[in-house]
Amino acid sequence: MSLISRLLGFGLALLGAFSLGYGQGIASLGSSLGSTLAEGLGSIPGLVQQLQPTIMSYVQNNIVPPDGTYSLAGAAVAIVGAFLVLWGDRKFAK
Repeated sequence: MSLISRLLGFGLALLGAFSLGYGQGIASLGSSLGSTLAEGLGSIPGLVQQLQPTIMSYVQNNIVPPDGTYSLAGAAVAIVGAFLVLWGDRKFAK
């Protein structure tokens, strides 16, 4: 049972850490997207001013999660995973 709980805890800790990083990356996408659009489409006059508001509103409404839900869920899953790793450790359980 201890090996299973340690492996499950390790997997949950990895999933929680990935979720934390994914949430931070998605949150930073909105701020860096404007400059990336300006660099990529800057050679066509007036195109950035037409596309940027539409793309930014789409990203803010459909892609970026509200209130850091990935961060909250990732932290909770990582804590549960760390607890399972400690619970499965024989030295800690004694």
